[in-house]
Formats: sequence, C-alpha cells, structure tokens
Amino acid sequence: MNKLLITLFIFLLPAVLPAEETPYDHIFFDNARMTGAWFYSEATYTSPSYLQTSQNKLPVTDAHAFTPSTSILLNYISATGGNWSATLLYPDWRGKDFIKEANSLDFRLLLTSNTLPAELPLIAIATQNQQSVSQYIPLQEFVKNTPTNEWIYITIPLGRFTHIAYTHTKEIKQLLFKQAGNDGKEHILYIDQVELAPSQEQQPGRVTTPAIQAQAYERHVDITWNTNGLNRFKYIKVYRGTSQGDFLPVGIQNPLMGRYTDFTGETGKTYQYKVTLLNQDYNETAPSGAVSATTFAMTDEQLLDMVQEAHFRYYWEGAEPVSGLARENIPGRQDMIATGASGFGLMAIVTAIDRGFITREEGVERFLTITSFLEKADSFHGAVSHFMDGPTGKTVPFFGPKDNGADLVETSFLYQGLLVAHQYFNKDTEEEQQIRHWINTL
Repeated sequence: MNKLLITLFIFLLPAVLPAEETPYDHIFFDNARMTGAWFYSEATYTSPSYLQTSQNKLPVTDAHAFTPSTSILLNYISATGGNWSATLLYPDWRGKDFIKEANSLDFRLLLTSNTLPAELPLIAIATQNQQSVSQYIPLQEFVKNTPTNEWIYITIPLGRFTHIAYTHTKEIKQLLFKQAGNDGKEHILYIDQVELAPSQEQQPGRVTTPAIQAQAYERHVDITWNTNGLNRFKYIKVYRGTSQGDFLPVGIQNPLMGRYTDFTGETGKTYQYKVTLLNQDYNETAPSGAVSATTFAMTDEQLLDMVQEAHFRYYWEGAEPVSGLARENIPGRQDMIATGASGFGLMAIVTAIDRGFITREEGVERFLTITSFLEKADSFHGAVSHFMDGPTGKTVPFFGPKDNGADLVETSFLYQGLLVAHQYFNKDTEEEQQIRHWINTL
C-alpha cells in the first residue's frame, strides 16, 4: 500500500467509527408511561369543529393499545366553518442520535366509530420547527376499509410526501394531522406504534425467549433477563397473570435494557409474569416460563436499600463493557462514556460492595477493568475529556470541534470516585495493590 493510500485510510478511519454504533428506530410514539396528555404533541381546534385535547395536547389512553399499554386518542368532529389540527413531535433524546434511514411512515390505527376512509384526516410530515413541511395527503389513500375495533396497519412511502427538503430521514421531526372534510360526525380513532421505518429489516434468527426473574417490592415488581443475542429484536413484551389464570400484556421494553418495572400500586399481592420477543414485524416468539413474585410492606430501611441498589444497578448493568464506565445515556450511544457520570458510578460500586449488592471480588474485577482502561485512555496534562469512546479510550468531541480536550469538572467527578476507591481497596492482595498503583499513576 503506498503512502497516499495509507494517509487516506488513517484520515478516513475516524469517520467510519460511528457506524459501529447501534442505530435506533425512528419512533414518534410506542408507549406512554402514564395516561393523560401526550407531552410530545400539540393540538388545537376552532368551533364548530372539535378535537379532544388535554392541556392543548393529544390525550393518551389505556382503553386500547396495539403494543401495551397505551395509545393516542384522536377524537374529532370536522364541521363546515371550523378546523382542527394535531402534531406529533419526535422525542429527541441526547445521545440517541444514530437513527435508521427510513422509507415509510408506519402506524397502527383503530376506530371505534363508524368512520369512512374519506372521513379520515389529512396527513403531512415536517422537519424541526416546521422549517420544511410536506404537502398534506389524504389518509384515505392508504386505508382500503375501516372496520371497527380492529387494528389496521398503515404504511405510507415517504416519497409520497412531496415539497419537503431533508438529507436524512432523521431530520423529520413532526407528523401533522388536520381536518379533511366537513361531515359533522364524531370520529374516535386510536393511534399506536408511530414510526419511520426502513424498507427492509434483518430479522433475528431463531432465539429462545430468555428466562426471566422477578423481584417484588412494596408496589412494583422488577422483571429482569439476560440480553445476550437480543440485539435484532424490537421489543420484549411483558405479560402479567390474572387471578383467573390468564396472562394479559402490560408493557414493552427495549430487549437490551434487561429490565422492566411493573408498577401495580398494590401491596401484598402475588403476580405471575412471562415474556415474549417481538421482531421487526411484531411477530412474537414462544413465551418464556412463568415466574411469580409477591409485593410486601417495606420498612424505611428496605425502601432506602431499594432506591440505593436501583441507582447502583444503573451504573453496573448499563456500563460500557470494554471500559466498565458509565454510558452517557441509557438508551443512547452504546460506545460513548461520560467521565463525570463514571465518577458517580465508581462511588456506587464501592457502596454496593459495602452494602452486599455485589461481592468485593466482583467490584475488584470491575475496578481493574476501569483503571487499566483509564491508564491508556486520552488525557490532557492528566485531565480527561467529557466524553470518551469506550472501546478505544479516544476523546469524543460530542458538543463540537472545541469539545476535544480536557474537562475539569468531569475530571473532578471522576477522580473523586477514584480517590474513594483508593482508600477502600486497602488490602494487600495483588489485585487491590494493582488498583491503587493505577490510581496513583493517574
């Protein structure tokens, strides 16, 4: 290879590294944490037309759901002389910025009213702050019939939305609905699983649904599972058993999170759980085996233990695997670690050892990983950057080209955690001596 090709290879290498990050689905809505108003929406109407709103936003309901446990309600009357409109906003999440390029707008629609296709609203898409807005198109073009109480799958090629400018579909930030006709009837629609979807998704191979564990507390149950091999699945679907012996779906979760919290609000009750996996087409695997857990009245000490262990688990289970340090967001970039947050994570590990959440040996193993990583990672006169790439230890200028050097605030958080660890790992074993040596070196 000649010098020019070598130079080009080295120059271009950093540009291809981000492609290793796991791309996320471009989802406008899949599930709300609670009923009421959907925060990422805007809704308005002028009489005699009508649109049911909650604090000028679209309502969220658990009356119907394609994926448990909620959907968005679109309850409207289109009348002569009036108007209504509604907007779904993409929930931007810092660090969750590697988004799949899409080919279509997909969602599920359920009608409980006698609504004809021609009575459905118009629909459009827009970029941030509606800097570029497509032409509105009639939703009826993509709905052959409108049966009641049956989920309809709607897919609209993005090419059908004309007069909008963007270079990547991740720039599409708004989905717009508005009045189409003036029939004067009340229409009740439920919308769920709204996303911009790729044309083809690689479906996962045959995978056995993971076994689950259930840990009960006073008013909720934590369900956990092993995440190995689940990266190509869209969701894990959680079922809760009823007193009649039936299992009803109660929630969905990103399979790679490894944990789902089912808040039941009731104490002294036994619940059974099982889960399935959903692929990109929402087909389900066979269910896992069932497990049970019983909620119980907790003491103040048990409550504090629960809260403290939950915070620790965030850093322990969600750590970037090569460095052992804290990711910036969960979910978010899989490889990017935040050094300041990692300092909090170091303190949490020390606490967890002392409280018996993990063994000292487990904590030592993690600290050996962390300190050996930091000893080789980028630093600037001893200080570290705000963000690093976990697999390589290289600085990540996440906030722009001037974010490529030391961050004294984040360094102070990180080093406070290391100083505590230096005092805590005080035994004369080879491993703990090595931890202290590396911390001294840093």
